[in-house]
Amino acid sequence: LIKRGESVANQLEKLKCEKDFSAFIKASWSILEPGTLLQWNWHVDTICGYLMAYHNNELPNKRLIINVPPGTLKSLIVSVFYPAWIWTTRADIRILAIANADKLATRDSLRMKQIVTSEWYQKHWPLALQADQNEKTLFVNAKHGMRQSQGITACVTGVRGDLVIMDDLLDAKHAFSDVLRENINDTWDQTLSTRINDPNSSGFILIMQRLAHDDITGHLLKKSKIKWTH
Repeated sequence: LIKRGESVANQLEKLKCEKDFSAFIKASWSILEPGTLLQWNWHVDTICGYLMAYHNNELPNKRLIINVPPGTLKSLIVSVFYPAWIWTTRADIRILAIANADKLATRDSLRMKQIVTSEWYQKHWPLALQADQNEKTLFVNAKHGMRQSQGITACVTGVRGDLVIMDDLLDAKHAFSDVLRENINDTWDQTLSTRINDPNSSGFILIMQRLAHDDITGHLLKKSKIKWTH
């Protein structure tokens, strides 16, 4: 339905972006990269398709692993644009975002906030952030949705989300360290795997480049109890 007082073009853009994650990225790209041309590729469509399927509850177990090389927009797509897109239709979703370092977690948290607080986003999806919960790595919106971001080495005890995003948990420069790979895998087994609000409706997304046969991707795919969409 066309609303009075709002242009048809604006309403169509809003609806298109809500239905199509790819359209959302293209429309909001200039907010983060005003001087950079977005180089679209088939792999971006593929990633977007799986992320939309996850959001629409079309994947079994709400468990998704995406493996792509570095330099393919993986952090921007999954850790920045995707949470902002989720809030266009489900602003109540609580997101826990984990990266391999605190500085990367903070970077992507601020990028998402830049989109959500932009004039373009607020025009289509007015969504205030709570003044008393508006930090670099933790912000809460008026509908009680949340994004909390931290490095893998930080304590996540007591922190939960409806969606846990794990972005390159192991730094590539540590790929040959058996100890560090095992530490990441142990962190999943002992802590991260329990950091969801509801086992029936919450879930996990892991995006990373493959680094070794027993990296966290390999570790998860070997498990037999819960199958991951890979």
